[in-house]
Amino acid sequence: MNSKMRAPGPSLWRTLLSALALAAFLVSCGGGGGVGEGGTGSFASGPISGFGSVHVSGIRFDTRGVASVQWEDGEDPPLLSALQPGMVIAVEAGPIRTDAAGVRRAVAERLVLAGSLRGPVTDVQWLQRRLRVLGLPVRFNGATVFDEVLREQIRESGQLREQEVEIWGYVDRSSVVPEFVATFVASADGAAFYKARGFVRGVEGDVVQLGDELFDFSAVAGRPAVGDFVRLRVATAEPDPAWEVVAWARIERQGFEEGRELEIEGRVTAVVDANRFSVDGLPVVAAATVPGLVEGSYVEVEGRWRDGALQASEVELKSDDELEERRSEWEGAVSGFDAGLRRFTLTTDAGQRVGVVYDDQTEFDGGSAGELGNGLRLEVKGTLRNGVLQAEEIEFE
Repeated sequence: MNSKMRAPGPSLWRTLLSALALAAFLVSCGGGGGVGEGGTGSFASGPISGFGSVHVSGIRFDTRGVASVQWEDGEDPPLLSALQPGMVIAVEAGPIRTDAAGVRRAVAERLVLAGSLRGPVTDVQWLQRRLRVLGLPVRFNGATVFDEVLREQIRESGQLREQEVEIWGYVDRSSVVPEFVATFVASADGAAFYKARGFVRGVEGDVVQLGDELFDFSAVAGRPAVGDFVRLRVATAEPDPAWEVVAWARIERQGFEEGRELEIEGRVTAVVDANRFSVDGLPVVAAATVPGLVEGSYVEVEGRWRDGALQASEVELKSDDELEERRSEWEGAVSGFDAGLRRFTLTTDAGQRVGVVYDDQTEFDGGSAGELGNGLRLEVKGTLRNGVLQAEEIEFE
């Protein structure tokens, strides 16, 4: 695979983005019913942080009434069992309730898996925690989850170059060349087509620039404009000199009904002033100024949709270190228990599996380490490291 990067010509550079725009939200999931406060339901988006129910943005969504997941870009819907921690998803749901234990819950009505970046790995810099996929820059960190196939390959060879992968995450526009920040990376060997997404930096005739890579639009109708947030379907043939686009679309946000409760996570893609900004293109108006807010900041935002924007009652900035220490929570049945190695596998009702390890610092509720065994149902809270859940709390159900 050709990994050499091509520099845009002078005329293309002159067309680069010169002003920030509130572009489209990562998924077009507005509207829908609901019976929560204000006559609305709820909407949440962010990386999946746990299973039993599906955990997103600190809310546990009951998915028993949802048979499959929709793709933002219209691919065949995967089953719930295909969901993995770190995949970015949007959830339309009923009202959010807090139970007696202080856990926030809602009943999911619709799940939409965000679009992704798919293509060959053309460069790897492990020490810098950077990849290039489809020629586009990708950054990962300790919170990034690699699927089992890739973890095994990395253990055996330490290599990913030329591997076809699929990546979920967010576009970070804070650097000169925007980077895709990975939350989940999966093997995509044998992909029928590749995918790209991001903000258009330049347009020259049939050639469109995303990141520092060029894409040929000569085989498709229409052209995006500089600043558009787009998704591309790309042929798998070697770029000559640009990747051939076979389909494309603007990622355009649909409005929510007034009063809908929203909880979103993501990267800040534009800052207007100290309390007006956008998260993946969604306009946000904070009730108070947000110190330290800059393009590329990772934020968690709560509020309601009013007057064409998310009116935020709470905005929390998260550092990369905090994201790496984010708690993951799983509910399921124990198998493969090994008392000597202090480890077991937990399988959710939907079929997700995670290896769990525990130690002397792990706290137990409703039982003890000596009572662990196959077939038990547990709730485990901890931190995911290299695909293994380091248990901080284990609760017997």
